[in-house]
Amino acid sequence: MTADLVLDTRTALDLSQAQFAELLGVHEMTVSKWERGLIKVRPWHAGLLNAIYSAHLRDPSTGLRVFVALRSGNSAHALYEALHARFKGPR
Repeated sequence: MTADLVLDTRTALDLSQAQFAELLGVHEMTVSKWERGLIKVRPWHAGLLNAIYSAHLRDPSTGLRVFVALRSGNSAHALYEALHARFKGPR
């Protein structure tokens, strides 16, 4: 997983670093370091990021649903929306 792909995934979903960190269960600084290539993405997070990015490519409205769930404080639902779009396709 490259730094550019991390950044592309976050920006495709139109999320801030803080929101993206919440979605992935990491600190905001971790996302910043990933995007700058200062630290490597762990395999578990890389798989999750790939799934989220693939979901966005299959269903661009995924980003809006993830964002709305995060804004409502429901990071578990946001993660569900991202993964649902990846594995089940568009609604």
